[in-house]
Amino acid sequence: MSFQRTVSLNHIVYCFPMLLELAVQFGPAISANHLRNLLDKERDIKCIEINESEDRLVVDSTLPVSTLLNLIRSQGFPTLFRGASSDADGMKACDFGSGVAVLSEGGKVCGVCRLFQPSDEVLLVDASADGLFPEHRISMAIHSFGDISNDATSCGEILPTTEGTAQLGTVQADSDGHASWLVENTTLKLWNLIGRSVVLHDLTTCSRIACGIIARSANISSNPKKVCACSGRTMWEEHAANPVG
Repeated sequence: MSFQRTVSLNHIVYCFPMLLELAVQFGPAISANHLRNLLDKERDIKCIEINESEDRLVVDSTLPVSTLLNLIRSQGFPTLFRGASSDADGMKACDFGSGVAVLSEGGKVCGVCRLFQPSDEVLLVDASADGLFPEHRISMAIHSFGDISNDATSCGEILPTTEGTAQLGTVQADSDGHASWLVENTTLKLWNLIGRSVVLHDLTTCSRIACGIIARSANISSNPKKVCACSGRTMWEEHAANPVG
């Protein structure tokens, strides 16, 4: 039997922990000791490693990644997601730890969707988007093709599954045009989704408004680079230029 739920962001925790790697920009006023003291107060986070010289943090956490990032950033620590590990048997032959789709509308980045397979039974989807029409109902779905050459119109139809379709839930954008999704799905498997696309649908206007190709995201410790080979900018400069996710 399949199961899916879309949940609110009010202190939701998962029933199983995930090993996550984050990049944290330390400084004189925000040291590793400050960060450790912060994490020690959180019952849903177990600090595994803090390496100040490498801007590296590894935690075992039942918090959604978006919640974890917001928590650390709110205390003054610039923080980026770097990688995840999985205990799923289906992921053992994969050279990636999670999936990610950068959502764009007309070439402009507006959101990010992260996909995790912590076990063979459950796919976790953690997504957010900005710049939406306030109060509009927005649905998110996985589409069959990863062709975004004509924005979301070239992504094909919603991916069919044995239990229906790859609909990931509907939420209402807030008054600022922001929307977030946390989804637990027992039908979809991450290793079958790489190369397909995530599409946002505005149900009020009956239109596809944003999309992104589902790409592989790194395992723990497999993404040490700090400078983008394409732009020559550091990861912090890249994030400052595109502060999404």
